[in-house]
Amino acid sequence: MKPPETIHTERLVLRAPRLDDAEAIYLGYAQDTEMTRYVIWKPHESIEETRSFLSECVTAWEGNHRFPWAITLKESGELIGMIEVRVDEFKADVGYGVARPFWGRGIATEALRSIVGWAMAQESVYRVWALCDVD
Repeated sequence: MKPPETIHTERLVLRAPRLDDAEAIYLGYAQDTEMTRYVIWKPHESIEETRSFLSECVTAWEGNHRFPWAITLKESGELIGMIEVRVDEFKADVGYGVARPFWGRGIATEALRSIVGWAMAQESVYRVWALCDVD
């Protein structure tokens, strides 16, 4: 089961990541220590680290388990974060990161609704979950 590579919401376009997204991700949030304190990875120390991450994201779409999307603004196309669903038989978990200037605007909620909606529409999936840092 593969989700669509592009998902449109009211304000966003979620699309499969590309290698040329490295600069936008690195400069936008990957090196931001405040943003990365809430995710499971450390801030990127170089754009090469971001390129390596993106290479893994692009390759992930070749399998049937891990599906990352770039979160972009529909109006401008600006990349402002990433969201990913990992499917494991009957369950799926979700993780995301959004650049700080876009916190508090419902961006993650809007992106999550579309991903959770897709996952729950799958016949075999009956649980979608995520972890949350209460801070």
